[in-house]
Amino acid sequence: MITPAFNRDRFTWMAYWMLAYFAYQQAALGPLVPFLRGELHLSYTVGGLHLSAFSAGMILAGLSVNRLVQRWGRRRVFWASGAGMAVGALLLVLGHHVILTIAASLVMGLPGTVMLILIQATLSDRHGERRAIALTESNVIASMGAGIAPLMVGGLQRIGIGWRGAPVVGALVWVFLLLRFRREPMPANVSESQLGAARQIPLPPLYWIYWAVVFLVVSVEWCVIFWGADFLENNVGLGRVTAATLMSVFFLAMVI
Repeated sequence: MITPAFNRDRFTWMAYWMLAYFAYQQAALGPLVPFLRGELHLSYTVGGLHLSAFSAGMILAGLSVNRLVQRWGRRRVFWASGAGMAVGALLLVLGHHVILTIAASLVMGLPGTVMLILIQATLSDRHGERRAIALTESNVIASMGAGIAPLMVGGLQRIGIGWRGAPVVGALVWVFLLLRFRREPMPANVSESQLGAARQIPLPPLYWIYWAVVFLVVSVEWCVIFWGADFLENNVGLGRVTAATLMSVFFLAMVI
C-alpha cells in the first residue's frame, strides 16, 4: 500500500502559525519576569508564582479540553482559546499589581494550552500516518516563535517601548491569524463512542516510560526558560536587557 504524500495544506499552515503564536507568548514570560520583579519589587518566590499559575492553567486545560470540545466543537474552542491567551497577555501588560499579573499568567496558561492540545490533535487527525512529520515541523516552527520572544522583550525594552510591547505584539499576531484563517474548517470531533472504546485499551508500560522522560525533559526545559534571564542577570552579571535577549540562544539551539 502506497502512503499518500505529505501535504502542507492551508489548515496545516494555520496550525503551524498558531502554535508559533502560543510558543511566543509562553516563552515571553520568562524573559519579562525580571522586569516585572524589578517594577513591582517582587521576591524570587513571588516571581516564580507566575510560572506556577501558568502551569496550573495548563493542568486545568488538560482536564477540561475534551468537555469543551464535545460541547462547543473544535473550531469555536480553538479560536476562543487563542483569544483567551491574547486577553491574558494584555492583562499581564496592564496589571500593575502582583495579584493581577499572577492571575494574567493563569489566564494565559489555561486557554493557551487548550489551543495547544487542539493543534496537536487536529494535525494528527488531518495527516494520519504522516502525523509525525506534521508534529515535528510544527514544533520546529514553534521553537522559532519562542526564540523571537526574548529578542522582542529585550529589543523593545532597549529602544524605549518597554517589555510590555512584547506580549502586545503576540496579541496582534493572533488578530492577524484570526482574520486570515477564521473560516478554515477543522477535522471533525472524535465521537464519545470512539473515545469510550479507546479508553478501554490499557496503556503499555513503554508509554509510561516515555511519559516520565517527557516530564523530566520539560521540567528542565522550563527551569532554563523561566529562570535563565534572571540567572544571567544576577549570577553572571549581565544587564537585564542583555540577559533577556540572550535567552533567544536557547531556543535557537532547540531549532537546530
